Amino acid sequence: MAVLVIAHRGARTEAPENTMAAFELAVDAGADMIEFDVQLTKDKVAVVMHDPTLDRTTDMRGRIAELTWSELALATVGGVQWPDSKERIPRLEDVLALCRHSGIAVNVELKPASDDFRSLADAVVELVRKTRFPAERVLISCFNHDALRYIEKSYPEYALAALYKTRPENPQNLPGSVIHPEFGSVDEHFMQAAKAAGKRVNVWTLNREEEWRRALELGADGITTDEPRLLRSLLREGKLAGTAAP
Repeated sequence: MAVLVIAHRGARTEAPENTMAAFELAVDAGADMIEFDVQLTKDKVAVVMHDPTLDRTTDMRGRIAELTWSELALATVGGVQWPDSKERIPRLEDVLALCRHSGIAVNVELKPASDDFRSLADAVVELVRKTRFPAERVLISCFNHDALRYIEKSYPEYALAALYKTRPENPQNLPGSVIHPEFGSVDEHFMQAAKAAGKRVNVWTLNREEEWRRALELGADGITTDEPRLLRSLLREGKLAGTAAP
């Protein structure tokens, strides 16, 4: 099975991260899946944004959880990297609609602002169902493994991925069928243990050819990258470990 090309916050080297432009470019780049982050506003609207504040990536300041959607809708996304951007913060509903029509899969990373991860998880599932997004094309990930266990129990139809930075001793104990490790924590022993536990492994975040090659050698199932276009091109040409992908 060919390795999955997962666009990290969209094609974020070609457009501001976590914007509709970045997601459209990820589709154009041939990514298999788009990874993005979801949070709730003060009035419980699910929006796509990585940081808990607007400060780094927009022309406004403040915490997302303390602002309403009507306030967030005024922000321009770009930051110092994209000073001429006119992109806006997207709602999850709009991103799901785009991805549904394009046929691409989504990796929704939950970013709960507090211990109330249930509200965020419920809101995400509600919108997935509202937009009629196919459950088999949804992967929900989170660093909070209690949140994943809640989804596993409440919404068993969705695939789950456990995110972490410090390598767990036993992959078998992680919730979900997929593991999302930081690449620096991965070695042959871990990959063998993960596969023995029946887990798929998608590594993050790899942007160089030597990293991609090493991930393939280790047997990674997916590669999360800021460079989906280049990774897809090299895979198509069979230039990474002799592996050609469609």
